[in-house]
Amino acid sequence: MSGDDKIRKSDPSGEIRELKAKISELEHTLKMSEDLAQAMLNATEDLVYLTDTEWRVIAVSRKAAEHFGKSAEEIVGANVFDYFPPHVSGPRIQMGLEVIRSGKPVHFQDSRDGMSFDISVYPTLDVCGKVDRLAVYVRDITETKQSMDALLEAEKRLR
Repeated sequence: MSGDDKIRKSDPSGEIRELKAKISELEHTLKMSEDLAQAMLNATEDLVYLTDTEWRVIAVSRKAAEHFGKSAEEIVGANVFDYFPPHVSGPRIQMGLEVIRSGKPVHFQDSRDGMSFDISVYPTLDVCGKVDRLAVYVRDITETKQSMDALLEAEKRLR
């Protein structure tokens, strides 16, 4: 038996202090990791959220939460499609199912209510290589699309 083992057997409170210190260190590391991940989500103007394969929100950017008119805390754990009308949910569910089935990302554009969006859905894989989450990136391209439409219209007039 080593000296450290003898001390631990004779001083269980020392072992408890060590374990508490280790737990505190791990909690601090976890908090830093969570803060880093949230900072990455919030660094873009895009709407970003991560769901599981049952559409429950795991993480959401501040911009996406604002778009949905909720706080991030209210959205996490909810079904993301609770925030979309049925005519929007249907096609997006189909895109998500395609990503889950194929394991490959999909990219599409969508317009509604006078707004246009460029949407990318990426799979994340578990340790066995099975899709376990979907990372969704939504960029508002309304101004770009309007500018392109205006340019095309001006081109038509000049012909």
